[in-house]
Amino acid sequence: MISWLEQIDRDLFLVLNGCHSPFFDEVFWVITSKFFGIPFYVIAVLLLTRKYGWKIGLLLTTGGLVAFGLADQISNHVFKDVFLRWRPGYNLEIKHLVHNVVYDGELYRGKIDASFLSSHAANMFALATFVGLISTRKTLWVGFFIAALIGYSRIYLGVHYPSDIGCGALLGILIGWLIYRVYVNSLNLK
Repeated sequence: MISWLEQIDRDLFLVLNGCHSPFFDEVFWVITSKFFGIPFYVIAVLLLTRKYGWKIGLLLTTGGLVAFGLADQISNHVFKDVFLRWRPGYNLEIKHLVHNVVYDGELYRGKIDASFLSSHAANMFALATFVGLISTRKTLWVGFFIAALIGYSRIYLGVHYPSDIGCGALLGILIGWLIYRVYVNSLNLK
């Protein structure tokens, strides 16, 4: 059963990773950068500050950072250390089929660490969930779209399998929701 699921994951990865062009290599390199989501979250902080005032807005911004940081630490130090799954570009069975982008004259295959689960996906979905639940449904869906785009960029660049992204997203959503519940209860927000 597990090998069957792994094969589906690899096949889906190869289909998604195989659709590439020089133009989209550049686009998804920008999207995967740590700075891509910042404009959305700056706007979200401004909206929260406007809605709740600067003191509560600052506390809520801290909550978003807590959700982000918790997702990052759990994804990196619990899941990756336990599952030890090779990234696609380092997987000897398929690395010759993987499209990796050349960056600074070298093939970008991600860090030489485990692939499962994606910290990018966990971090961004945690932040999107927390900010979206605190503010508006539209903000939630825009945040999910940005997080999904960042997640897809990781597949496009050949550094994560679809299951890495999906499980990272689920972890991030759970953490974002839990931190949201803590903040809503402790700050008595409606």
